[in-house]
Amino acid sequence: MHMFSLWMIAGGFIGVVIGQRKGINLAMAFLGGVLLGPLSILMLFVSNTGKNCPKCAEKIKQEALVC
Repeated sequence: MHMFSLWMIAGGFIGVVIGQRKGINLAMAFLGGVLLGPLSILMLFVSNTGKNCPKCAEKIKQEALVC
């Protein structure tokens, strides 16, 4: 039972940390970490959260106002 609780807490907080860095909704990142554990952490690492510039097609951050 303790291992399951540790899985939920650690997965949730790791999901929040990764979600914050990638600009993902923190509540959803926490919930995904709690429910899916290591699988959600892998999904957060490979998620595509940036935008592509319409002129040069380079990857830019979501917060960027100018390419």
